[in-house]
Amino acid sequence: AAKEDMDQWDENGFHIIVLDTREPFKVVGTLRLFYNIRLLAGQNFYTEETFDLSGIRAHFPKCLELSRFCIDPNGRGGAILMLIWKYAMSFIQDNQIDVMLGCASFSGISVPTHLPILSYLYQHHLAPASLMPKPKVPEYIDLNKVHHEYVEWVSAQKSIPPLLRGYLKIGAKISDAAIIDHSFNTVYVAIYVEANRMRDQNPNLVNHI
Repeated sequence: AAKEDMDQWDENGFHIIVLDTREPFKVVGTLRLFYNIRLLAGQNFYTEETFDLSGIRAHFPKCLELSRFCIDPNGRGGAILMLIWKYAMSFIQDNQIDVMLGCASFSGISVPTHLPILSYLYQHHLAPASLMPKPKVPEYIDLNKVHHEYVEWVSAQKSIPPLLRGYLKIGAKISDAAIIDHSFNTVYVAIYVEANRMRDQNPNLVNHI
């Protein structure tokens, strides 16, 4: 009714907000961090509305969900993204987070359009069975059945959204199912990144940003 994106995770989440100080209170970037210790009794992560994350939740004591990652269309050259990412990494290090999790979406609900990208992710970044996020909704794409063994990898890689490409560079793993979201006109997968592995591969990540 208010035409605003609000939900039950806002109040207890941590919000990174980037302001353009050249104009009075102009928000140019946001990221919401939700730490599992802030979940209320009976409350799940936003990602758990559509994915079963019980394998991840049982394996990693400290989980952090990343959502509401938004950047002003006029500021997507990289500086705002890197600034948000720097503060997120600081939060992860300061709180000794074990795993980051969330969703990665692709614009449009045409399944054939996304098959090259999803096939690439399936073959190169699939989560192990013990940690695999499983769909909880009836309408989804089973990548085990539809992925292409032979696709144009260069083209597929170029089609990966910049934010997801950044997650993949630090070791992100994806679900073997993609959800079709008609409300937001997207197809999305669940993703997670093990923080220890990320730090081992990028020991000076925060300092380099």
